[in-house]
Amino acid sequence: MILPAAQIRVASDDVSVDLLAFRHALAVLGDRQQAGQIKGFTEAILEANRGLADHGLFIKRGTLVILPEFEVKNKTKRIMRLWD
Repeated sequence: MILPAAQIRVASDDVSVDLLAFRHALAVLGDRQQAGQIKGFTEAILEANRGLADHGLFIKRGTLVILPEFEVKNKTKRIMRLWD
């Protein structure tokens, strides 16, 4: 699955890069658990937005953040049942 690229303008003062990544993934995937387990998306956002880390933990209101297209690697776990 691929998370599409997007641009988001931060609307409140208590938003972190992690929260932006999670909200975008949740909107696309529709599954909280899957959205919370994505690895590397926050780093990809920081890579696409040089200087964003200089804002500190929270991004300033009104900042335009580019969310790059990101491929989500599916981790499929094989469930072993007694009758398999």
